[in-house]
Amino acid sequence: MSSSESPLITLPVRRHSHFYPQVRRLLTEAFPPAELIPEWVMNALALRRSIDFTAYFDPEEPSGFCGVTFTIHSDDLLFVLFLTTNPAVRSRGYGTRILDQLKERFPGFAIALEIEPMTTDASNFHQRERRLAFYQRNGFVETGLYTDYEGDQYEVLRYLPSRLPGEAHQGMQYADLGVLRSSLEELLASLAIPVYIPTIHVGIRE
Repeated sequence: MSSSESPLITLPVRRHSHFYPQVRRLLTEAFPPAELIPEWVMNALALRRSIDFTAYFDPEEPSGFCGVTFTIHSDDLLFVLFLTTNPAVRSRGYGTRILDQLKERFPGFAIALEIEPMTTDASNFHQRERRLAFYQRNGFVETGLYTDYEGDQYEVLRYLPSRLPGEAHQGMQYADLGVLRSSLEELLASLAIPVYIPTIHVGIRE
């Protein structure tokens, strides 16, 4: 984040939030129904201490609302399930600013997230390429891991915290793909509630 930019205002998303309709509209426009966690499940999960459902606002921007994230974390690993920006302010650096604020809020954490696989015959292949390039510019790398949601697969990207000489971060353990894989499976398994039990597998490409 540039020194000339003030941090974005963050507010927890709750069903009664006055901006909730904007969040709902943005998520449903940005993600196909099959990729979204059911709305009522997201609202229930957002009450857990390990989960953050967050809206971002820029008071200097006429539209105000600029993005949303839905994340889950352990003691040293943050998994970003959803991150999207308001189309009204897209391509103006808000995605990077949101990622920078996540890195600042969770110092020393490794961060993982998913993207659609780089399938060359996909109808939106160039969009997938641009999304991968965006995350790569922000320090994320391909891991060779994938998540499988009942047959739908996504590629896992990883960001490791920077480390100064003589400084150790617990998050650095996720340079080991085996550690990252098992920790991601544990985090994703914790999304289950009695009436919503998704089948999620984390694998390694051969």
